[in-house]
Amino acid sequence: MENLNLFNYNGFPVSFRSKDTEVMLNATQMASAFRKRPGKWLELPSTEQFLLRLEAIRKTDRLKLIQTINGVGTWMHEDVALEFARWLSPSFAIWCNDRIKELLKFKATAIHPEDLLNPDFIINLATELKREREEKERFAQTAMLQEKELIKAAPMVHYYNNVLQSESLISTNVIAKDMGMSAVTLNRILHGQKIIYKSGRTWVLYHEYQNKGYTRSKTHTFTDNEGNLKTAVTTYWTERGRAFIQYMVGNGFKKSDEKAHSA
Repeated sequence: MENLNLFNYNGFPVSFRSKDTEVMLNATQMASAFRKRPGKWLELPSTEQFLLRLEAIRKTDRLKLIQTINGVGTWMHEDVALEFARWLSPSFAIWCNDRIKELLKFKATAIHPEDLLNPDFIINLATELKREREEKERFAQTAMLQEKELIKAAPMVHYYNNVLQSESLISTNVIAKDMGMSAVTLNRILHGQKIIYKSGRTWVLYHEYQNKGYTRSKTHTFTDNEGNLKTAVTTYWTERGRAFIQYMVGNGFKKSDEKAHSA
């Protein structure tokens, strides 16, 4: 279970998040007490060297050591936070270290009674709580907007997952019929647009359009007029290929119409 504890440093609230044997500190609040920003320290070459060594020794990654949440602030693992605190002030680093020991040993409560007598702390605490409340409201609004966007996008997602990703194959005849033309006409248009060309008796894609999941080939056997068993390869289109044809042929017709009107 995660515990959130709030301590007072010279009238400034500093949040400590403890879980099991590890503690995270709110670096944004830490820096506020000195009118600085965590980003300045994180940009230093010496900081980068320290973080790389810490990652290697602890066998962990950066995301577990430093967590930045937009509008909420930057949280640092205790190992990083203490190094950051030393950069801010040696005395502050000692204070942070004492609070961490306190939390791990006694599971200290969020606010000490004497802090309630400090007007600066109360003002800063109220400001912090107000900011957190506003952030929660903003996150709630963002979540609602994202949910609406997901609902709006659902048909497109369904089309992609269930249609474009479908394993079914479609013949040129079927696609041509849906588009109100014959297979011969459709092949002629696709050939004119440099999409397909004939290799032997089979229409195949130009190199530019190969390996995009537009077509698949099927081999079938037949008996010729002399009774010999032969094989032939036929090109079929995938659902992705059909969507591609409809887009390319549609645009091709538009360009042709524009040329005709301008002539």
